Amino acid sequence: MNNEKGITLIEILAAITILAIIVIPVSMLFTGSYTNSKKEEEKTQAVQIARWVTEEIKENYPTYSLDDIRAQYPEFTIDPPVITSYGTKKGVTLSSLRIVEVTVYPTRDSQNLVTLRSIIRVN
Repeated sequence: MNNEKGITLIEILAAITILAIIVIPVSMLFTGSYTNSKKEEEKTQAVQIARWVTEEIKENYPTYSLDDIRAQYPEFTIDPPVITSYGTKKGVTLSSLRIVEVTVYPTRDSQNLVTLRSIIRVN
C-alpha cells in the first residue's frame, strides 16, 4: 500500500479541467448579457431621440432643424425624416395632419435601428 500524501499532477489537471468547464460558460453568459444590455440601452436612447425629433417637427413645422439634436448625439445617425400628408378619410381631406417617420440608429451599428412613425397636427 502506498501512503503518499499530496495530490498528483493528473488530479490537478482534472480539477483545472472541471473548473474550466464550469467557469467558461458562466463567463460567456455574463459577456452576452452585457452586450445585450448595451444594445437595449442604445435602442432605448434611439427611441428617445426619435421622439425628440418628432416633437421638434411638430413644434416648428415646416421650418424645423435637427442640427441641435444631431450635435448633442453624434454617436447616433438620424436619417432625414419622411413627412407625408395623411390623406383623406371618407371624402374629407385631413390637410392639417402629417405622418412623420423618423429613423435613428447608433452610427457604429446600423442593424440596431429604430423607426418611429407618428401622426402630428400642423398649422
